[in-house]
Amino acid sequence: MNKIQKTLVLVVLVIAGIFSFNQTNAAVRLPALIGNNMVLQQNAAINVWGWADAGEKVIVQASWLSASAEVVATKEGNWKTIINTPNAGGPYTMTITGRDYSIKIENILIGEVWLCSGQSNMDLTIKGLGGWGNYKPEVRDEVQRGDFASVRLFTVQKDTSAYVRTDCKGNWLTVDTGTVDNFSATAWFYGSSLSKKLGIPVGLIYTAWGGTAAEVWTPVASLEAAPELQHFIHHYSGYAWWPGTAGVLYNAMIHPLTNYTIKGAIWYQGESNRMDYKLYPALMNTLITSWRKAWGIGDFPFYFVQIAPYLYKERNSGALLREAQMKCLSIPNTGMAVTLDIAGDINDIHPKNKLDVGIRLSLWALTKTYGQDVGSFSGPVYKDFKVEKKSISIEFIYTDGELKITETAKNNFAIAGADKVFYPATVKIQGNKLVVSSKKVKHPVAVRYAFLNTSVSSLFNGTGLPASSFRTDDWEIDTK
Repeated sequence: MNKIQKTLVLVVLVIAGIFSFNQTNAAVRLPALIGNNMVLQQNAAINVWGWADAGEKVIVQASWLSASAEVVATKEGNWKTIINTPNAGGPYTMTITGRDYSIKIENILIGEVWLCSGQSNMDLTIKGLGGWGNYKPEVRDEVQRGDFASVRLFTVQKDTSAYVRTDCKGNWLTVDTGTVDNFSATAWFYGSSLSKKLGIPVGLIYTAWGGTAAEVWTPVASLEAAPELQHFIHHYSGYAWWPGTAGVLYNAMIHPLTNYTIKGAIWYQGESNRMDYKLYPALMNTLITSWRKAWGIGDFPFYFVQIAPYLYKERNSGALLREAQMKCLSIPNTGMAVTLDIAGDINDIHPKNKLDVGIRLSLWALTKTYGQDVGSFSGPVYKDFKVEKKSISIEFIYTDGELKITETAKNNFAIAGADKVFYPATVKIQGNKLVVSSKKVKHPVAVRYAFLNTSVSSLFNGTGLPASSFRTDDWEIDTK
């Protein structure tokens, strides 16, 4: 054996030795979600999981517990154990020890954990929307002062997969103007609002991708089990810059998170499904049900944002999708934030005011999830109508004492008779009801409010929250 050959053999042996050393001493591995700075759900039985050599004993010791938990890795190298968390607080530590290797996790907080998902209006960061200049200076000042030191941020790296993944890429970050700049604006304003009101740590997991349709975030098996949703299984809804195959984002960006205990989810999506308005309620019911099943923690809260006014090329498609979203309120433990009044530019599909969006989502959570009295949490919601001779009375819930119509030239109400021809209507407020009429319609049968793609709010409740667009009829509407 010559000198060169001997050198090559030596190099191979050294590399093999290094690889062997790492295999022996770093066998215990954790998912991206379990790491420094994480927030764990309070008062819960949470999973701690990872990978190790087959048959290896793994010990989990949390500093808030007096006893450790032990688990043995399966023959496939998986391990998972359950530990209990206390009331909100921290910081704490956790140590995971295998046969030859320990991992210490530091700066852990216990509090409330929320998943934040959807398409571009959830995906856009504060920086991506133009920066802090969109908001009053004090909004940024709060972050600079360290008012949100107990809020932690996890961004799931964008990825797709044809099969379910068990891990993702990302890490927990503490809050400063830099980390918040590059975090979902909607998610940030939601989480910071919760932090202010609850006074406890909040963990936000941001997993979103612009342009994506709801079926991409839904397990294929769940779509296959729903006869009315077969269209979505083989329908491609993407482009070169975003994925459009059913299930691929659920597999890569939702399923890896399902071992991590959350309190609930917020969702901002719908623009890419606007032409699926007839199927959207069933699609969202399937998505929500499948996520709840995957987490296995019951019907956790799911609060979503109704899409804003925008000049879509397909007539009425935005209004019809908003109607479909309102129908999703029939799904248990859901709530909807209306944005008809904060769109700004109807030529921009991405409203810059994410502060009010986040706050409106948080009002639902504070009221329905945390039982706090924050006053109004929803704008007026259409309940029923009644034909009264030459007028139609409309009844609402969530009026908070009164209904208000802005003093504008257009009140956004239209009324029609049996001929289905709509005319601008006159509206009178009577307590929690509106009385709608028109001299041009002697025998009215239907009323519509803000039922155009670009309609902006004119109807509000006593606290100034806007009503969703709605209609009393179920006639076919042209989108061409």
